[in-house]
Amino acid sequence: MMAFRGRVALVTGAASGIGQLPAQRLASAGAQVAALDVNEVGLKETAGDRDSVRTYRCDVSDHRAVKALVEQVESELGPIDRVVHAAALAPTGLLL
Repeated sequence: MMAFRGRVALVTGAASGIGQLPAQRLASAGAQVAALDVNEVGLKETAGDRDSVRTYRCDVSDHRAVKALVEQVESELGPIDRVVHAAALAPTGLLL
């Protein structure tokens, strides 16, 4: 996990489930994490008391908002080294 120390990770869908877990693990491994989601309450849960997690409200379906947020994250935290895109991942059909 030392590979993440000093790195910047951007995680979409970070307020719950499949996005929350990597956001927390990356932070625990030493990365600075930009946690994105539309669910601000869930983002607060994800961040907990970790100083290495910054939360950002963002709807990833809004291209302009995402572009602006990436620029903001890079300005605040530095170049993004890792991206975990977990926003809006959900089953769309029945499993047999």
